[in-house]
Amino acid sequence: MTIRNLDALFAPPQLLVLGAPQYAWSKTWIDNIAASLPAERRTLIGARRADWNCVGQHSAWPQADAAVLLDDQLAEPGLLAKLVRGGCRALIAAAPAIRLPELLEEGRVQLLRVLGPRAAGIIAPLHGLNLSGFSLMPPCGSIALIAQSQSVAAAAIDWAVGRHIGFSWIAATGAEADVDVGDLLDRAALDPATRSVVLQLGRVRGGRKLMSAARACARAKLVVVLQTRSGNAVGSAGPDGLRSAAFRRAGLVECESLAALFDALTALERLPPLQSSRVTVVGNGAGVCALGVDALLRQQLIPAEIDAATHQRIAAVVPHARFPPGAIDLGAVDEVLLMQALTEVLACTKADAVLLIRSPTATPTHQQIAAAVAAAGFGKRLLTVWLGLETALPARSLSARAGLATFTSADAAARALRYRWQYHRTQQLLTETPASPPLNHGDGETLRDRLQRHLAADQLHLSEDAAAAVLLACGLARSTSASVLAPLAVQIRPHAEFGMALRLQPQVAGVRTDCSYALPPLDDLLALRALEEAGYPSDAHRAEIARLVEGLIRLSQLVTEHAAITALDAVLVVSATTVACRAGAQIELSRSPLPPRRRLALAPYPAELIHVISAQDGRQYRLRPVRPSDEPALLHLLGQIPPEDIRLRFFGYIRQFSHTMAARMTQVDYDRELALVAEPLESADGAGGIVAIATLIADPDDAQAEFGVLVHHTYGSAGIGRHLLEQLIAHAVRRGIGTVIGEVLRENTRMRALARRVGFRETVDPDDQTCMRIAITPSAASAA
Repeated sequence: MTIRNLDALFAPPQLLVLGAPQYAWSKTWIDNIAASLPAERRTLIGARRADWNCVGQHSAWPQADAAVLLDDQLAEPGLLAKLVRGGCRALIAAAPAIRLPELLEEGRVQLLRVLGPRAAGIIAPLHGLNLSGFSLMPPCGSIALIAQSQSVAAAAIDWAVGRHIGFSWIAATGAEADVDVGDLLDRAALDPATRSVVLQLGRVRGGRKLMSAARACARAKLVVVLQTRSGNAVGSAGPDGLRSAAFRRAGLVECESLAALFDALTALERLPPLQSSRVTVVGNGAGVCALGVDALLRQQLIPAEIDAATHQRIAAVVPHARFPPGAIDLGAVDEVLLMQALTEVLACTKADAVLLIRSPTATPTHQQIAAAVAAAGFGKRLLTVWLGLETALPARSLSARAGLATFTSADAAARALRYRWQYHRTQQLLTETPASPPLNHGDGETLRDRLQRHLAADQLHLSEDAAAAVLLACGLARSTSASVLAPLAVQIRPHAEFGMALRLQPQVAGVRTDCSYALPPLDDLLALRALEEAGYPSDAHRAEIARLVEGLIRLSQLVTEHAAITALDAVLVVSATTVACRAGAQIELSRSPLPPRRRLALAPYPAELIHVISAQDGRQYRLRPVRPSDEPALLHLLGQIPPEDIRLRFFGYIRQFSHTMAARMTQVDYDRELALVAEPLESADGAGGIVAIATLIADPDDAQAEFGVLVHHTYGSAGIGRHLLEQLIAHAVRRGIGTVIGEVLRENTRMRALARRVGFRETVDPDDQTCMRIAITPSAASAA
């Protein structure tokens, strides 16, 4: 289960509270709930309070949509069944010592969701709802806060309230016996009131589920994540490198500390999206200007110069102003002159943001300047830093109440700017098009047979020669020659949370080198980024780097395609013409590999769906899942479709399809989506390329999936569209999807006729009389 029944936690018309307020923490819950819901919407069971609707534990319980469990003693077998009979769909288990196994199994059977145990609860400011043990009720905003740690969430809420930063909702998950971070990310992705997400993560229950939910959410919204150690974890200092690599792969922006998390909250609520990393510093002294420029550089932002015309206008307003690189030192100026100068700087288009850093002066004071800045209404492009403490606190408070992005230091402000810029850059990187499709081993069956023979012979740790033979079968020969580049040590092991993972480290004699991490499968772009993070320069030795990329992809593909391989150690070396493996490679096998969803955090390319059909036009076509490298071919197909066909498929005319649109159609998360393309096999007339595409996008619960089909008009009578649609339905059956739906214009008679032939039912869309809603139950269609 994912988002099913979560709505009952965030806006329950009726609430049951189970347990007497015996302790300070439970009394806080009771007080918060009483302040959130009128007495007629809440019932207390097992206690008596004058301001509550109360019933005894053994009385007939009234109906309710959600419940809060405060008393361990009430968590007895049959509890959830009793709640479900009263219409309850979700339970917040706040009590710390609930008997979990029996309760959770009962919850799964009853389809009742459990948040907790040890859950700090739910806050939904938009509904005035506080079902939590937190002491503060934050204002409304557009940020969703998802935290596993109650203490981290409490600190974030306290800080945000002090800065007048609001939330769309807050969820503190506790031990995550049922509802987890992945479920809540799916909810955030679909919530129109949420524009961005702050996530604290100490443990990952399911790597595949988290990655799928995180990718879906990050496609639409900025997600900032802080990773913390799980309770018993002890290891090297700093964040888990593989977790960080997984976050980048999903499109999340990682912050490094709790203080950085606070900066992220300000960035999300108060700063606009940044299209570039150019920032101009404005200060009242050479030292603070230097501090600001250095802070920008540390965060890999660009100190921006103003243009000549702006320079002249500022010099006319403040004749003694100085202009060090990337900054403007206004010196000692009053509020009036400062406002005039800021107006000129903000009118300049050379920078995306302006950072005002001010050291305290006797006159004008911080507070006087802050009041003038707040009254000026400069907008979100201006950030403020009030240095000091005694006189800075009132200025920061005034700025926060005015909705300004205000920070305690130049470094904090620069860090917040980086988060905003990094999201923009991450989205660009995620939609880049790989240069080529995945490599073909060409010897896959032989390799599979070889591994099976080793397993049958109980050879789980392969000899050096046996490992070399496996690597040769995947295109990597054994080599003893010197490497043109620093040799790359590749270690592949299962990570406790994200399954098989690659650790890369250049080998340089006598030098301690950086390492990087990556999740399989890889393409050329992902492999290149992993090499860059390990210290290989992508702008030099291009041909040699490309060969190293090839070797990395081959190793990634090897462990992706062959589940029996549980560990691999190899050193890649690059010669003038090829990439190979140094002698001494090691491979370990297992007869009982991890289940697929635990073994690979990212769904692999479903090559098993590739097949060839003979169409009604007498030609053969290959049908296969789409690849990211298909973007150019897809854009070519879309450019060949007549405008009227485009309108019928996309409900409007699209003059030109963008790279972003095509990337969304070709970069598919096969854990919850499917996109199939059709291409003619090579023929005498040289025809080729993609001639049709069909997509199926499921909701997080697999309760419903929406399909779409587009066929080039030249091939419209070949029966390709019907075969693609039938393949989508067959996939829906395998996935257990409840209903496949589609929206079709009433005038699109060809698509409607095709859907009826396949077995879809038609109804008029109640919200748009020009549209038809078509639906089919895949399991019933398959049985028929």
